[in-house]
Amino acid sequence: MLYNKDIKTHYLQTLSGSSQARAKRLFKTIGEKEQILQQDLFALNKEMTIQLLQETVFLNYTTLSSMREAIAQVMGYKDWVKNNLSDVDIIDFSCAVDDIDIPDLYPYKFFKDGKTMLQTLVDIFDINQTIEICCVATYLLYVNGLSLFDISFLERKQMDFSKQIINIKNKQNEYKVNMLPDFIEFYQQICTIDECKGKRTFELNTNFVIPVSGEKRTWYTNFNSRANEIIKKNQTVLEQKLPSNLDFRIIKQNGLLYRTYCTQFYSSCNTFFTPNDEENEELDIIYSKFLQAFY
Repeated sequence: MLYNKDIKTHYLQTLSGSSQARAKRLFKTIGEKEQILQQDLFALNKEMTIQLLQETVFLNYTTLSSMREAIAQVMGYKDWVKNNLSDVDIIDFSCAVDDIDIPDLYPYKFFKDGKTMLQTLVDIFDINQTIEICCVATYLLYVNGLSLFDISFLERKQMDFSKQIINIKNKQNEYKVNMLPDFIEFYQQICTIDECKGKRTFELNTNFVIPVSGEKRTWYTNFNSRANEIIKKNQTVLEQKLPSNLDFRIIKQNGLLYRTYCTQFYSSCNTFFTPNDEENEELDIIYSKFLQAFY
């Protein structure tokens, strides 16, 4: 919903393309809070604006650059109102990412560690059903640095539990990565599945870590829809554990932070990073704020 729809629609008409789409998403995200406050974004002071962003938009943002972009959108909207509407009161202020107390946001969007993440996933998914335990395993392997494609084609024989190494080798990729310590026991459990349980049954191929994918290994192409369908049924649990959605932007960032932590605190394990990891110039800053929030 758009609060003060006429004004915001008029403003959106001055934008085009991706700028218009991003601004519209921001307005829809904050609309409910504006309604509660009975105040438009342009009328808020700096403290209230920051609080509004922290309680809405920033919960789904994973990088400082995306936060900067949101702040720029807010300031652009305020400037437009100031220059084009004479009958409204505007509180002038400047705002930057440095004004945001980012560590306060982290408990709402990230897990402190692997154990917390695993427990949350087990609370959301019914691990007595094969399809759902495979969803949990997929999330954990994704946090471990594997792509969805690599996960779908990962064979049980590539899981070296004696050395705690995952040996990825498929038609697209070949690399090694340490198993995240908090997930090893669960990995062992998933690798022992030999029958399909639950309301929905699938033919299993027990050569693979994710045995429900079939001969064509199509798990990675429809995983999101399967997982989201289950998550929606358990939305109350998710909101109690983690206000942000379990989307892959959040999971990817969380995995990068957790693996950075493990790299520093498990000296014998130095291969937590994989070729799937994109270069992140902000990692040091984000990681320091992650430590500040949780440790």
